[in-house]
Amino acid sequence: MKKMLSAILILIMLLSLVACGRSQAKDTVKMLESIKKISETEKTSDKKPTEERTRRSTRVQFTTSQTRTTRVQTTTQAATMAPTSQTTTQATTSKAPTSPQTQAISTGKTNALATAKDYLSYMPFSRQGLIDQLIFEGYTNDEAVYGADNCDADWYEQAVFEASDYLNIMSFSEQGLIDQLVYAGYTNDQAEYGVSRCEVDWYDQAALEAENYLEYMSFSRQELIDQLVFEGFTHDQAVYGVDNCGAVW
Repeated sequence: MKKMLSAILILIMLLSLVACGRSQAKDTVKMLESIKKISETEKTSDKKPTEERTRRSTRVQFTTSQTRTTRVQTTTQAATMAPTSQTTTQATTSKAPTSPQTQAISTGKTNALATAKDYLSYMPFSRQGLIDQLIFEGYTNDEAVYGADNCDADWYEQAVFEASDYLNIMSFSEQGLIDQLVYAGYTNDQAEYGVSRCEVDWYDQAALEAENYLEYMSFSRQELIDQLVFEGFTHDQAVYGVDNCGAVW
């Protein structure tokens, strides 16, 4: 297109020289120069958008490349930091102290256990009664509890022994003896079990209790019956005890 335009301009110039002479040819030459400048200006203006587009394209490519580089660097840094964090976590985990599952039994606990077994070898105790006795001997609460819990005692059996010992030294009603064992530290179930396994006649116990009362106090027959009922004997047991205590009303 540009070559064609140049050829047309040259042709016009030649025709002008021939037809119009030199003076007009000068004007024509000036006009051609103006047209040339305009053409060059158009060429320049045609190049600028191309260059600008090229620059814009370059900027976009640079920006995109920069963004990608930043992302790669960030990803690389993150990937680099991740193992470090994991390594730190592993190191921390590996350094965590492991507590022993079992601890050595202290000398105090060992001695408390030996003392508990010695006590049970010659007299009965409830669990709580034995703990209290060991504390009285100077052991700590933990040592005393350890001794009582590891002496292999059958607390139900201990209740039977203690109930029998009580009946050897004084008289009781069935309920009175249960209450006494609970007071000594046995559970209600242990106390009832101990009393139920004793070979005892509660009517005879009522007669013995009536005699004991009359040794240091005076009672009418009815007052003594009421007192025995208050002590836990049944009404029939109380009447039998009062009528068989040897008192003359």
